[in-house]
Formats: sequence, C-alpha cells, structure tokens
Amino acid sequence: MKTLLFLLLALVAAQAAEPAKKIQPAAGAEMPEEVAHTYIRAMADLHLTVVADAMHPSALEAFQKILAKVADAIAAAPADRKPPQRVVSALFGDSGLAIVKTEPPRELFVRFVSNLTTFVPQIREMTAGSEYQVLGHVEEGDLTHVVFRATLRRGTTEMTKMEVLSLKRDGDRWKVLLTDDLADLVSGFGRQIAAPPAAAPAK
Repeated sequence: MKTLLFLLLALVAAQAAEPAKKIQPAAGAEMPEEVAHTYIRAMADLHLTVVADAMHPSALEAFQKILAKVADAIAAAPADRKPPQRVVSALFGDSGLAIVKTEPPRELFVRFVSNLTTFVPQIREMTAGSEYQVLGHVEEGDLTHVVFRATLRRGTTEMTKMEVLSLKRDGDRWKVLLTDDLADLVSGFGRQIAAPPAAAPAK
C-alpha cells in the first residue's frame, strides 16, 4: 500500500508540473476529485444514501457478498457461538439473516451500515470532526485513483494519514469502488460476533 501511495503521489506531482492532455468529462459528469470528495465527506458524516449513490454497482454487490458470508457464518455457528438474537436483529433487522441475499445491494448497504454505526457508536466517534483534502488523481484505463489527506481527531489526539480511493467508470461517470477499510470492518466484525466464547480460567 505504501509503494502504491508514493507512486500515486509522484504521478500526481508530475501531472501538476507538466501540462498534459486530459480526457474531458461528458457534459454534466463530475471529475474524479469531486466524486471522491462527495463520497469521503458523506461517509464521514454517515450520510449513507449519498455514499451508496456514489458507489459503483460492483462495489455494492461486493459488499453484499461479504455480508452474505458473515450471515452464513452466523447461521452455521454452533449454539454456543451464535450471537444473541437481539444482536442479529439490531444489525440485520427483524427479517433476520435471510434478507442479506434477497435485498437489493444499495438498500442493504444503507440499512446495514446505518444499523452497524448505531450498534457500534465508536465508529461515529472515529469520523466526527474529521477533515479531508483531496490532492489529485491518476487514471488507469477505466479506473482512477484519487489521493487524499485525512485528519482524524478523537479527543485531544489528532492523526493525519494519506489514503487512496479507487474509482471505476460506470457509463460516463466515475463511481467509488469498495474500500479495503470498509470490507475489513464488516468482515472483521462478523468474525468477532461469531467468535467462540472466551475459555473460562482454569481453577
């Protein structure tokens, strides 16, 4: 990831220093930086319908597949490893685990992430007061990679890091691909709630 980041930063710097022919977007289409800014800010503020609208259809489908694996793991877990029903209902809704495979990907994304951030309020705390600066993008065929600087604050602690957001064309528009951070968050949380109970200390 660091190698990719430094490469993208170098290319962005080179593009800024040297005039280059750029493909003009279709009339009314947003530039990659605009799409990335909309997505990043909406994700930080948890405006999830805006986030979903900025995502590529394949990203929403990939999210659904990850969540389906989590649901399958919960359903297949032995009784002593299943999370309480109240936890399943809080995350997946009253319809239970089965809806993961039948609900449209966009609606599933919005509903589940909304439930997750309510169930785990620390996620909201992580993004509250965050700031982002989009620096530029590098195109790669039907993909583009947007480089941005994120400043995260929690209490008196502040952390700044560089990130890359990948987008893919959907018709004549750029849409955001599923990020590793979001995929890891959901799959990791799924493993956690289906994890075996801690062994009792030996007497």
